Amino acid sequence: MHPVVVTTERPWEVFEPLEAVGADFTAIQVDPAHAIPTRFVKTFQRVRAALTSGEGDSVLIDTYDVPGFAAWSAAKTVGVPVAVRLVGDKIGDVVDDNIATKREAGEYGPLCQFMLSKRLNSIVVRDADAAIVVSSELEDRFTGRGVFDPADVAVVPIAFRPTEFAVSDGGTRFDTKNDLLLTTTNLAFRSKFDGVCQLLPAVESVLSNRPDAEWIIAGGGQYEPQLRRRVDHRVSSAVREQITLAGYVDDIGQLYAAADLFAYVSPVDGYPNVVLEAQGCGLPVVANDGLGMRDQITHEESGLLVDPTDEAELTAALGQLLDDPAERARLGANAKARVERENSKTRIGHQLLDGLDAVLDSGSSSPAR
Repeated sequence: MHPVVVTTERPWEVFEPLEAVGADFTAIQVDPAHAIPTRFVKTFQRVRAALTSGEGDSVLIDTYDVPGFAAWSAAKTVGVPVAVRLVGDKIGDVVDDNIATKREAGEYGPLCQFMLSKRLNSIVVRDADAAIVVSSELEDRFTGRGVFDPADVAVVPIAFRPTEFAVSDGGTRFDTKNDLLLTTTNLAFRSKFDGVCQLLPAVESVLSNRPDAEWIIAGGGQYEPQLRRRVDHRVSSAVREQITLAGYVDDIGQLYAAADLFAYVSPVDGYPNVVLEAQGCGLPVVANDGLGMRDQITHEESGLLVDPTDEAELTAALGQLLDDPAERARLGANAKARVERENSKTRIGHQLLDGLDAVLDSGSSSPAR
């Protein structure tokens, strides 16, 4: 098998694992800076050229919207099987969040683009022969809807890149003697803003009893100003001094190195990179019990899974770990070992190849959906 792999954002998630195992594949990275018509034409031409020249015998689409539709269109003209890689629900909650966000902001041009995007994504995903998904929750979601047969889906998580989070010998910018609770998120999404807001009352309660503890929230986006207003208006003045909204942080590895505990709540993540990064850096994680977090965290072994709507449960989990350095160290060490074992590039590369072999072979013999 020689897949043509088409991607836009985070190309390393597929390219580097495949390269690590010496896989035979053709890499096509779409430049997101190009205008929409250019992206379609160039992607279509490059994919079709690779297929018609005999360079590839299948297509793995790791991009959405116009480039994904272009890659699918090229594959259809040649008649080769197509697999889609799904890191989130691009025909459901993820794109719905984008649509709601742009509608709320009154940005009607981008709103129309996301509505078109959902339509294009639906065509590509529903017509694909097979899928590579990053979590068992996504597998259940797409098979439960009848979009894919179970035999046509392989679960392959995301690889971890430890070199991206190495800390220099010069120390960290965020060095602190206090217990540091960290949250990193993408505040371009309404749902992730809502996740931080769910954390806020529990963290305020925890910090009010621990004046030497602090919480850093890293991440930028449309909802960052709204989050700042919420913290200013709803958190007591004493506790407010213990909370820092850092905005977008380029050297996030420095923050992971300084932190003692990671907290994350989100209703839209297939397999959140931030949880993977925190665990790979040896941090214990408290997260909501759902989505890809269930694949990433074994409760009370490599972190804690909680009901984020239960403020008392969330408060207790955060307080327990802030008060118990030994338990934090145990959970963090277990989490790091799990990442090293399950998320290495080599392991993910083999899983990608085996998964593509299995699902494309199955998809070629499955009845049309």
